[in-house]
Amino acid sequence: MSTTSLFVEILVVGIQTLVWLVLLIHARWDVKLFLDMLKEYKEYAALITTLLLAFAYVIGIFVDRIADSFCRWLRYSGDHSLPESVGKARLRIMKESEGMAKFLDYQRSRLRIARATVFNIFIMIIMVSISMFWHPSVGPGLTILVIGGGVVTFGIAVVAMRSIDKAQMDRLTDAYEIVTEKKGE
Repeated sequence: MSTTSLFVEILVVGIQTLVWLVLLIHARWDVKLFLDMLKEYKEYAALITTLLLAFAYVIGIFVDRIADSFCRWLRYSGDHSLPESVGKARLRIMKESEGMAKFLDYQRSRLRIARATVFNIFIMIIMVSISMFWHPSVGPGLTILVIGGGVVTFGIAVVAMRSIDKAQMDRLTDAYEIVTEKKGE
């Protein structure tokens, strides 16, 4: 996988994370005050944006790992016919076929973003719930609608992630079989 692709993946994860961090901050403090303060520093917009993107990247690295652990119990756990571990199978494919390895990296990239999205949606539901609790001016109807919409979105994201995970595992198995047939193993 190219370094640029990995950078973008982690940045997407980090930007998603920033959304729920802002919700967390908003739950307890007035974000409008912070935004008004930022308006006073318009001439530093490029610097602030760069720092924010750097922070998003770093936090994206951590959340990617957390999301991987969080989603283990949600992932596709279908049978595969690999005679060795998934990690060893991936390494064998990387060694034997650069083309297949690139395609499998693309599949893993999609899975990485999908599982981080599942995790971030889960946390966003919690943050929105907390925020609405701290701001009782929001009516119960809107609260139920927003949280219900989040739960439905979470469910859709889980189904999509499992589908991507299954497709990735199926292609890994196919690639492994092709590579080992070529070697006569």
